[in-house]
Amino acid sequence: MVIISEKSVERMLNDVAPKVEKLTGWDPVLSSLNVKIVPRKKYVKYCIDPLFNGMGIDTVPKTKDGKTGLFIVKNILPFIVMGQYEPITQTLIVMGDNFVYSANESGLTAILGHELVHRCQYINNPEFADVYCSLSRRMHGKNAYDIDGDEDPRAKKYVQSLMTLLEGDASFVQEQLKKIYYQNAENKTSGLTKLFGVLFAFVCIAGGSMDKFKQYSKGKNIVENYYKRKGRQAVNDLYNLDENGLHGVFG
Repeated sequence: MVIISEKSVERMLNDVAPKVEKLTGWDPVLSSLNVKIVPRKKYVKYCIDPLFNGMGIDTVPKTKDGKTGLFIVKNILPFIVMGQYEPITQTLIVMGDNFVYSANESGLTAILGHELVHRCQYINNPEFADVYCSLSRRMHGKNAYDIDGDEDPRAKKYVQSLMTLLEGDASFVQEQLKKIYYQNAENKTSGLTKLFGVLFAFVCIAGGSMDKFKQYSKGKNIVENYYKRKGRQAVNDLYNLDENGLHGVFG
């Protein structure tokens, strides 16, 4: 069991931040980071709405399909997400409910390190952050859930490639953190979280969205290969690629 409070999370972040910087070469800049411990029932309010609204994308669905999409986000994702970094508000979200009796402090610290890598990806690569926002707007159109005719179908493949780099690199660094610094890390999920994870997987299969699950393993393998062949700087250089370049590597 791990105790999750503002003080304990702050202490863990202070412990893992210099390790992330050593492994990536990027400063997470904790001084300007906002941290929120969020209960499941407020996941959409703190994790989803600020992201889309910050990009000028409406989050109020008006169609049946859109409302179904929001229902899934509200009632399934909060049981799966452990942590999340929101680049628009520079906020690191900790889903405290999902750690009760399921992780030790080393496990949570490694996950916080994963989210700090996401922070580093955006604040140390502002042009990359612009590409992310531009692609997100093109993919979603005016509304995050409704099909409104403003979506650019070509943007989806580029977003997929970009997210594969984001999640692959963060997963690779998290693995390094556990191997080097937190060998006793545990972050088992509860039975309820596993159940919702399986349910979400079936929903994704039905909707043809299984690529999301591949981002972590596929991206980690590509990043690890770059790291082993050319070193960390070669990984960091990937963030200088435009959307076509990213698709060429991660597509």
